[in-house]
Amino acid sequence: MKFIKFAFIYFLSLILVGCTYSDKTLNTQKETLYAFALDKDNLYIAGQLYDYQVSAKNEQEFLDFLHSDLIKKVANIKVDDIRHKVKSREVSTHITFDLDKNLTKEQKELLKNKFSEHSNELKSVDFYLDNINLIKLENKAQILEKGKLSKPIMADFVNHSEKITGVDEEALVMSVGLGSLLIVTAPVWVPIAFVDFLFN
Repeated sequence: MKFIKFAFIYFLSLILVGCTYSDKTLNTQKETLYAFALDKDNLYIAGQLYDYQVSAKNEQEFLDFLHSDLIKKVANIKVDDIRHKVKSREVSTHITFDLDKNLTKEQKELLKNKFSEHSNELKSVDFYLDNINLIKLENKAQILEKGKLSKPIMADFVNHSEKITGVDEEALVMSVGLGSLLIVTAPVWVPIAFVDFLFN
């Protein structure tokens, strides 16, 4: 049964590979982020338009950075456009932490050893987050009181849509070739799929 599911997903991916997509901005709003609240597994952000949750399940390295000693050396925080695909409850963005110049030897080593792929010559740390949940904070007043940022973060909240607009001929040729290979080898994998269906 698992093999049949795999074959179905594989055929679907072949179709999608040959498609081209367009991204259309529907509207842009001004967002202000006022406060952060951090626990072991989540970062909660209180905003003017929306509230946000970043989970360690999806963004473990980001949460590890927030829990590290390096967070004490953050001089400034910048957030790029917060991008929201309509009909979704998730958003994505880039967040950059500018670091103080006076890092200790231990902090430099931590940055190099654990966050090297996110760091820029020890000057800043950048994360791309694409699994941020839109939520409604029940304890927003408490978070605003205890975790208020000294300087609110300004960002554009961009609502956008994505749709299939056509077919990439080169990618389609490749997809057809891979599909043909799967058909040619069917005498091998079809019996396997049948046995898998019987015993699972």
